[in-house]
Amino acid sequence: MSIVRIDRLVEFDDEVWVLDYKLGDSEEAARYQAQMREYQVAMQSVYTGKKVLCALVFADGVLSEV
Repeated sequence: MSIVRIDRLVEFDDEVWVLDYKLGDSEEAARYQAQMREYQVAMQSVYTGKKVLCALVFADGVLSEV
């Protein structure tokens, strides 16, 4: 069993953002889709009534919404 941890969680009045920082470049975004979906499902169960959005933040400065 591997341990996973959300890098940053930002809560607003009507939505929650799950951010995950990656050292690679933004061309690798597709490989993290499953990980971000797991985070989204988990946080949606905690933040019922709020929209949960996810994004990857890459070392090349690109933010990629999932």
